[in-house]
Amino acid sequence: MAYTGQSLKRFEDPRLLTGQGAFLDDLTFPDMLYAAVLRSPHAHASIRAIDTAAARHAPGVIAVITAEDLAGVVEPLPTRQETEAQELRPPVHPLLARGTVCCTGQPVAVVVAQERSLVRDALACIRVDYAPLPAVIDPLDALQAAAVHPELGTNIALRLRTAGGDLDAAFAQAAHVVWQRYRVQRLAPAPLETCGVVAHAGGPGRHCQCRDGHFSPRRRAPYRHPPHPRKDLAAL
Repeated sequence: MAYTGQSLKRFEDPRLLTGQGAFLDDLTFPDMLYAAVLRSPHAHASIRAIDTAAARHAPGVIAVITAEDLAGVVEPLPTRQETEAQELRPPVHPLLARGTVCCTGQPVAVVVAQERSLVRDALACIRVDYAPLPAVIDPLDALQAAAVHPELGTNIALRLRTAGGDLDAAFAQAAHVVWQRYRVQRLAPAPLETCGVVAHAGGPGRHCQCRDGHFSPRRRAPYRHPPHPRKDLAAL
């Protein structure tokens, strides 16, 4: 089928225009809990202290979770595994920042409460004492700057060279050769639904059924400890 030079009939419009779209906010379960994530406002900073006392005593709060609570319980987030790379140094990505934040928006704490409004109110009660550190925001500057992750010794996490055909011959035969450095913006799609997940803990085999807005509608993922017998969790 040719995709250029003609209009293409859209297939998703009728469902959305008639109010039949299914989003995370449409999913509810008995005894559902809500979770919200506190994220770093700094691109690079040390975490000197996290005060969660007020949040833990806020109305409707079930739990306040920081990196200290996850130590030895939850593994770091998986990173890219590139077998053909010339260099690969993926930094460790903890589920919640421990000691240092290395990017704006890095998760620092999670609050779980009985209602969405309550979880947001409790999130605002958390106080984090940050000590800002120098940030590197330009990729070219990062080549010479001190490593953001000191254990890696460099800011180059991945080096991958790909080639095809006779490149030298192509340049030799070209009528004109232009050398130029291009700066291309990062692209980000704008979905109707932003990031979120609804997780239903239950079923055989100690699995968790999940529904999120950007991946497969139904997935079953193992978790390490049995869930609360009557609680479901929505992180929106």
